[in-house]
Formats: sequence, C-alpha cells, structure tokens
Amino acid sequence: DSSYITGSTNLLTGAVLEYIANADGTIENVNGSGIINKSGTETLTFDVGENTFSGEANVNAGTMNVIGNSQSSIDFDMNVNDGMLVYNAKAGSAITIDDKLTFGSGANNATIELNNSTYTYTNEIANALGNNVIFKDSTLLLGATGYNSNYTLDNTNLNLQDNILQTYTFN
Repeated sequence: DSSYITGSTNLLTGAVLEYIANADGTIENVNGSGIINKSGTETLTFDVGENTFSGEANVNAGTMNVIGNSQSSIDFDMNVNDGMLVYNAKAGSAITIDDKLTFGSGANNATIELNNSTYTYTNEIANALGNNVIFKDSTLLLGATGYNSNYTLDNTNLNLQDNILQTYTFN
C-alpha cells in the first residue's frame, strides 16, 4: 500500500490533482472544490472523512474506492469514464442518487458500485446504457420506470415505492 502525501491538501477551484495509481494507494484530508483525475490500473481509496471536498472526481482507469461521509447525498461530483467507482456510504445513511453521479459520454462497460445505504433512485444515472450499476448490501428505492444499464443487486432489498406505476423495465 502506498499512501498519498500526509497532511492536508486544499484543491482550489480550477486546480487538478492527477493521481496515477500504479500501486494501491490512499488519499485523505482533501478539501476544496478542485478536480481529482484518477488513472492507472490499481485502486485509489479516497477517505472523505470530515473534510469539505466539494469538487469532482473522474475515474479514467482502474478503481476508485470512495469512503463517503454524507448522510443524505453523494459527497461530491463523480464521473466514471472507464474502470470502476466503488462508493461506500457512511453507516446509517439514506442517500438520494442525483446528477452528482454520472458515466462519461464515451464510457462503455464501466462500473459504479454503491454500498451500505438506503439509496433512492428516481432517475437513471447519466449515460448508463452499456455500463454497469451494482447495489451491494443496501436497500434500493425505485421511483422511475425505465432502466437501461446492466444492474446487479447483491444482498440488496428492492422497493418499488410508487404505487401508481405499473411497469418497471430493465433492459
């Protein structure tokens, strides 16, 4: 395991941290509203902790493992162009999936895995067609009627919460 520089990092608006993971690594104590670009084949773990990072992370290769802190929403904008994003929610959280979580417009066979929460999913993740969405050890509350990605529910309860909807389509 190789860890990012110890201490605190403040990514100002417009600042970009290019993280090329050729060995598994960890970053933490990151604040600000800049951009983290993750490439390289190995896993980068980003422990959000009590920090105030509100920028954007782009997964361009390999795996980015995010340990979230928010109790109600995805912590910051996350875009998966290639590879895999694993989001581990804070214990006891109930998260609404919104436009903070996307696949890049050219993504194909990329993966987003959402773990350990109750997720409310009212609209499909942008550019999901041809990509993979995994819900693991969670409860999933559905509110839309059409889903075009490859979905996997692993030890996850599915709640079709809208009584007036008659058909859910998973293509």
